[in-house]
Amino acid sequence: MKRSHMVKGQIAAVLYTPGRVWHRGEILQTYENNAVKVFFVDYGTIDYVDCKNIKYLPVEFSKLSKQAFRGSLSHIKPVKRRWTKEAVSDFIAMVTDLLLYAKIESIELDTNSCHISLVNTINETDIYINKEMILKEHALCDSNWDNPNLTLREKMHWTDVFPSFEMYETGNYPSYSDLGIFLANNYDYERKNDNKFIHGVDGDYTVFTNQLNFMFR
Repeated sequence: MKRSHMVKGQIAAVLYTPGRVWHRGEILQTYENNAVKVFFVDYGTIDYVDCKNIKYLPVEFSKLSKQAFRGSLSHIKPVKRRWTKEAVSDFIAMVTDLLLYAKIESIELDTNSCHISLVNTINETDIYINKEMILKEHALCDSNWDNPNLTLREKMHWTDVFPSFEMYETGNYPSYSDLGIFLANNYDYERKNDNKFIHGVDGDYTVFTNQLNFMFR
């Protein structure tokens, strides 16, 4: 693909380097070193790709709906302020390249997303991913989910709201790999930006109601 055609929002055929497989990708940003930030629309992941590994995609395929569905784990919340790097790594290890079953617990129409419970049934003993996150001490059971007097939005943990799915998918919030690079350079991007939305003392953080309402408009 010509460099001049690599513009934000363009859907292209993109080579996913680890598997050497071509996937559909949406161009988010280009850089002077020939790197292109891409959102893999059928998988929900974001990565940097060399511009030589981006090709034109027939129009009929670029018009197909994105096959990645937005979802987050229900009935649990992070032990600390937000999900730690270790929690994310363990979660990725439990779900990558596996056929899992998902039970939809709720649907958030405003964000076109759902809250789910994941189950790995490959082995003789089923593994409940949500429960495993608790057993690995990455998560706590969120009692809000069992409160019939709360609306879905009131049950949601603030990390379900900020950053939003749209912020990730459009490149307006760093990807998982980006955050790792920031931390390696002694810059905690998440903490700096979280402070714009939350406040608290000694880990007792509260979501600003007006910010939540803004995110759901």
